[in-house]
Amino acid sequence: MTSSEELRIGRVVGIHGVKGAVKVRLEGASAEALQPALRLRLAVDEEGNEAASIETTLTRVSPIPGTDRTRLWLEGIDDRDAAEALRGRVIFVDKGVLPELDEDEYYLADLVGATVVAVSDDSRRSLGEIVGVTTNGMQDLLEVQWRRANGVEATWLLPALPEYIAEIEAETVLVDLPREFLPTELEAKDG
Repeated sequence: MTSSEELRIGRVVGIHGVKGAVKVRLEGASAEALQPALRLRLAVDEEGNEAASIETTLTRVSPIPGTDRTRLWLEGIDDRDAAEALRGRVIFVDKGVLPELDEDEYYLADLVGATVVAVSDDSRRSLGEIVGVTTNGMQDLLEVQWRRANGVEATWLLPALPEYIAEIEAETVLVDLPREFLPTELEAKDG
């Protein structure tokens, strides 16, 4: 799990129009949380390394209905070429500017790196590691990576809903899921 003072909120996946708007795939954040004047940092890699990162201010937000994408207009990005140069960059925001969380709340991005553990009848079993956050347009999903019996890595999606997430402990997300939510190979190991 990340312990940074920044929160990863998305990635630039495209451009919109000729005046510098970028399309962003949000990761566990909602477009409503993004407000003009918010400071953003656009990093060149997943880890958010500062080398060659760009700091800018959000000037306008326009969600794309029915998708996990949002159009953003950024200060200093005024044409299609400047927007295109941002494609693939990861977007971070300072957690200090976000609303304070209650004790039982968490940012989904902070769960990246945590182990997912199924709990049932006082037994625990690892189901993989959270490697990302996505959405299907209706709900947020945690991308869980695991290793098949043949050694190949695979990913399954965990709905980030309270009825499935039993508890969050240090570096561990305890889940209580219907068997059909799991990949067949993981499901077969249950019971």
